This record gives sequence, C-alpha cells and structure tokens, in this order.
Amino acid sequence: AEVPVGVSIGVARATRDDGAEELLRNADVAMYRAKQLGKGRYELFAPAMHAAVVERMALEADLRRALAEPNGALRLVYQPIVALDTERIAGLEALSRWHHPTRGPMSPDRFIPLAESTGLVVPLGRWVLHAACRHAALWSRESRTTDAGTQLPYVSVNISGRQLEHATLVDDVAAAVTQAGIHPSLLLLEITESVLLDNTRGVEQ
Repeated sequence: AEVPVGVSIGVARATRDDGAEELLRNADVAMYRAKQLGKGRYELFAPAMHAAVVERMALEADLRRALAEPNGALRLVYQPIVALDTERIAGLEALSRWHHPTRGPMSPDRFIPLAESTGLVVPLGRWVLHAACRHAALWSRESRTTDAGTQLPYVSVNISGRQLEHATLVDDVAAAVTQAGIHPSLLLLEITESVLLDNTRGVEQ
C-alpha cells in the first residue's frame, strides 16, 4: 500500500559568523514557520522569524502563569443567546479574555491559537468550565432570592478539539458541575464547526 508523506522544510543560509548550532536553530525556526503556513512547503529563514519565535515563547510562559494564578488576568465575559419565540435570554455563551499585565487586553485570536498549539487549551478549557459553573451557581442563588419562577439561562462553554480528545474531559465537566453545586442542565457544551471539520472520521464513528 502506498503511504503519502508530506514534508515541511526550513532553509537557512550560512554566513562566516554563523556556527553550526546557530545554523541549525535558524533552519528549525524556518521549518516551524513552514508548518504554521500550512505544511508541505519550505520557508527561507529571515531574522524576523526568530524574533517571532522568541515573542511566542514569552507569551506562552505568560499564559502558563496566568493559568496558575487563582485570581489572575484571565476573565470570562458572556454573550447572550436569545430565544426567537419568546425573545428572552435562553442562555449565555462564556468567552475567555486575557488582560496581559504589560501588553494589556489580548485578542482571543492571538492567545487561543497559542493555547491550541501548545496544549494549554486543556487547562484553559478546564478553567473556563469551573469559572462558568461558579457564575451559574451565583446566578441561581440570586434568582431564588428575587423570583423563584424565573427560568435560569444555561451557560454555554466551547469545547476545543484537544479537549474533546483528552481523557479527563468527562471528569473535568463532572468536577466543575459538582463543585459549583448546579444542576447539569445549566451547562451546555458546544462543539465548534472547526472541530467537526477537523475530525470527520471521529464524528462519523
């Protein structure tokens, strides 16, 4: 049987001042860039690439610290989900936000892909689950003291492909619900379209 193999290549030019270690490092940086741009291609090393890698490593370290801090710079904001038939808020979608201590507010388009590529999306997703469930519990307590007949909105949490494949997902969800003391119906797990497209074989099974 034929097995197709793709290749990503990083190319670095040697100069008189470059040692073997630096040359290999530059080629590795260019190869990483080739993978970022879609794989199956080659990239020629440029000094700006190294600066980008250094910045990425610094952001990764900062995100790890933010996840380790119980009251760190990570926050949740909520986007209402309105039922068209009743025009009432049926649910709230939890969206993670990161206020970097020196860079200020970080766009999710910047730190979510970083979390995905480094595996930090699993602890980030776990944090989102627990924070969203705690907020749902708070709203539940407040509703009992104001209007017992009010139907509570559910909290929707996005699940990434890495979380879906991770062995602790079920335990993470159960722990978040149990520790917050909410009914499981108040938590909705949402699988994004990109997960379905990237894992068509698993979806079919």
